[in-house]
Amino acid sequence: MRLPPEIQFYKDAHLLVYRPHGLLNEASVNKVTSLIEDLEEKLKEPFDRFFDTLEHDDVELNFRYVINVSLYRRLSYAGHPPIKSAILATDSTTARSAEQQCCQQNHKCTRRTRDHAE
Repeated sequence: MRLPPEIQFYKDAHLLVYRPHGLLNEASVNKVTSLIEDLEEKLKEPFDRFFDTLEHDDVELNFRYVINVSLYRRLSYAGHPPIKSAILATDSTTARSAEQQCCQQNHKCTRRTRDHAE
């Protein structure tokens, strides 16, 4: 399967890494969600996810959309082995969206913050 440049899959580590660039919106989330579903179907084994959002420019996602995607993924992944997901975010909008998704999927949420020295 050919992956777009912003997505890498490390088969030996069972890890998908997504590094979005530009605008993080419904179209980009739909694209990566679809790709994850295709990989789940093809590989037939669980893999972890890491989303590095440091290079995106802006977030254009609303609360309702985040909830809908989270619930859809929760239902579509039901019955599969557990996986781990991590989202690296430095802006509050992305961090809030990640927390909403985590809570909707009934995952244990850990938020780590670091103050930057000025």
